[in-house]
Amino acid sequence: MTIHEFKTTPNLGTLLIYDNQSYRLKHIKPYRKVRNGEKTFLLVWETPCAKCKTPFETTTPLKIKSFNRRCKKHTAPGKRVNPSRYKSSWRKK
Repeated sequence: MTIHEFKTTPNLGTLLIYDNQSYRLKHIKPYRKVRNGEKTFLLVWETPCAKCKTPFETTTPLKIKSFNRRCKKHTAPGKRVNPSRYKSSWRKK
């Protein structure tokens, strides 16, 4: 499942909301794919941890299939934060 796919790099400050958790775009990093050397970008988002609410940064490609929902201190791989009741959305700054 794809959460969102950007065709071009979004503007800094873009807000994406997934399962009632907001992600604000802070940086865009150039990146070269290891498998084929193709040039692309990584998106660096800031979001509050779903457990402690402390802001942390997470990185995604332009085609977002998943998000880190918790900070490194509260990581819980495979454990859902809460049932998915909300659709994802995004808006330009």
